[in-house]
Formats: sequence, C-alpha cells, structure tokens
Amino acid sequence: MNRCLIVVQVLFFIAVGISFSADLRTLNKQGVEAFNAGDYRKAVACFSDALKLSPADQAVVNNLTAACRSLAAECAKRGDYENAVQALRSGFALMPQCSVLRGDLISVGVNRGTACYNNKDYIRGRQAVAEVLQLDNENPAANRLAGDIAYAQHDLAAAHEHWQRALKADPANPYIADRLKKLEKERGVERTYSQMEAYNFDIRFDYRTLGNGVCDLREFLMQAYEKVGRDFNRFPEYQIVVILYGENEFREVNNVPGWVAGLYDGKIRIPINFSRIPLATLKGIIFHEYTHALIYDLSGAACPIWLNEGIAMREMNAPGLVAIDVLRRALSSGTTLPFDRLGDLPGVWRNAGTAPLAYAQSWIMAEYLFNRWSNSQVKNMLLRFKQGASFTTVLREDMNRTPAQFEEEWKNYARGRL
Repeated sequence: MNRCLIVVQVLFFIAVGISFSADLRTLNKQGVEAFNAGDYRKAVACFSDALKLSPADQAVVNNLTAACRSLAAECAKRGDYENAVQALRSGFALMPQCSVLRGDLISVGVNRGTACYNNKDYIRGRQAVAEVLQLDNENPAANRLAGDIAYAQHDLAAAHEHWQRALKADPANPYIADRLKKLEKERGVERTYSQMEAYNFDIRFDYRTLGNGVCDLREFLMQAYEKVGRDFNRFPEYQIVVILYGENEFREVNNVPGWVAGLYDGKIRIPINFSRIPLATLKGIIFHEYTHALIYDLSGAACPIWLNEGIAMREMNAPGLVAIDVLRRALSSGTTLPFDRLGDLPGVWRNAGTAPLAYAQSWIMAEYLFNRWSNSQVKNMLLRFKQGASFTTVLREDMNRTPAQFEEEWKNYARGRL
C-alpha cells in the first residue's frame, strides 16, 4: 500500500493588536519564538492556551494549525506515527472545523495503520484505521487498509465489507477487484470450517476431511514453532493463520498446479489428503511453510526466492523430498541454475520441468550457508535484506565472498556431500 504522507506548508501569522490581552500576547509571542526555534511541541502548547483565551482569533488559529502540522511532520519523518496523530488530534479537538487538520489526520492515520499492518500489529492497526473511518467512512485508502487488516486476521466478512466500500470509491482499482474475487472463493469453501488455536496459530480446517487427524497437524505446527524458532532465535508473538484444506479446495481457492504441496502468502495454506500424503510428509510440509512465515518475519518480502526456498527445504528435514538425482546430474553436466535464473519465479519455480532442480539446488546452497556460517550470521543476513541490502552485498561485506567464490564453494560442498 502506498504511504500517504502529509506535506506541511507553514503559513505563519504573528498576531499583534491592541485588543489582545497581555496573557494572549505573551502566549502568542512565546509560541512564535518556540516555533522559530523548532520546538513545535512547546509552540503547540502555547498556541493552544492562546486559542482557549480567544477562540475566534484567526491569527492564533493559523499559528496553532501550522504548529500542529509541523510537529506531526517531524514525528512522521522518523516513523513515530502515534505522536504524529496525537499532535494533529490535539489541535483538531480545539478546531473541529479545520479541514486541513482533518485531512492530515486521515493521511497520517492511514500511515499509522499501514505501519502497524506491516509489523503484523493488527490490533493497533485496526484501531488506527477505525479512527480514520470515523472522520471519513468512505475513504478508499482507509477502507482498503481496513480490509487488508481484517483479511490478515481472517475476518473475511469484515474484509469483504471494507473492500466493497473501497471498490465503490475507486472502481478502477484492479487490486481490490482481484482481492474480492479470491475472497468470494474462500468464503464459499470455508463456510463450514471449524477453528482451533495452538500457541500463536489460528487454525481453520474442514473436520469432514481431517477428523481427529487435525490433532497431529496441530502438534506439528507447535513443533515447527519451537524447532525453527530455536534455529533463528525468533518466536513471533502475533497470530499466524493456518488453513488446512481438502486437496481439491486448496487448488480451487489458490489456483496452483497439482505439484504444489503448500503455500505461504501471509497465511499458511496446506492441502490435506491422508490417503495420498502420509503424516510424515505433512509434517515436513508444515515445517517448510512455517519457515517461510518466519523468514518473512525476519526479512519481509526481500529474501531472494532461492534462499527462501532453500532454508525452508533445510528446515523441513526431509531429504527424501529433495530431487537428489536431478541435482547430481546437473552438477556433473554443468547445468546447475545460475543466480539470475534462480530469481525467475514464473520461468523456473512455477515450471514443472525446472522446479525440481531449483528446489534441490537451493536446498544444498542453504545447507552450505549453514555449514560455513553460523545460524546467527544467516539470521543477520535475513535482517539486512529487510533493511535493503542484497545477497551480493551481504556476501561481500559480512562473509568476505564474491558470488563467484560462493558458487564454486557450494558446488564443491555439494559434490562432497551427495
């Protein structure tokens, strides 16, 4: 979601006149001095007190508006949206007819909600966007965000309501139309699903498909939380939605090919077919998808796909699911996938012909990373991705390797291990 940042234009008026009381002149003068010194918080306090003495004084109104906007912009610049909203809210409480502060409250409130959403702080995010919708119930950005947050919490009815409002205000928006289309499929499939919780997992499932087998899957999720968490010393406290589908329903809702055995798109989605996929395999799939969730927690969407998949393959600890023979042949013939191709999502990862090698190669590359460097170093790599660093940058700066050296080393490691 695009951030809607406020732009502060300071229109400053110093009110001086014989009709002002001494207290009013003093407060206004102190406010001007504080504003010019960059102490916007003190300026807001002075002008607020001045306005209480003379509520109709337009110069004081203009001064307070400028001070509130300057303080809010200062807070927003450093990502402190809570205090940015508070600064605007304090002025708006005294000047409820001020359209400028109202507009800024909407913009900064959306930014505040977006920051909470990105940090998976859905409770505070929902509160932030609710305040915005009290000011403008039909605001498309706020309704889109409210829908996103509700969807992340798997409140599909609320997501539908907010996205419908957003689409009504912005009918040409393809994002919202696509989300609503997928949402309708999900609501249809999940209308009879049950719910249970374990640790920080919100598990949705079809009891007719799973029966008491859901207890085994719940146990696998808790084991993944503990084991993968220990490997990265990371234990998310927010709730992660897990949807356990019947196999046909999984493919109907998510539009994925038959060889895809699981999916993480902000929620863990896994097809269940006990007659075709045994519990031991399902355990590996659950570990795999939970690892994706943890990698996203550490690096956002910035982790290279090969590393993301490679670490997930490593954590599932199921070498039998790795196409070892395919990897051996590629190493022998010199046909392993170069780095630039490993980033090709549709051409490699969604291609049934190349996907087995991509997964196997990424697995052995991840194995080499953890063999050569510590878990904490790999974790720091993921954290640096979130800050904007590339794999090549981290490789050079933190691990003293060039991509060519890394490629030669992982291949030597693979030949010795396979």
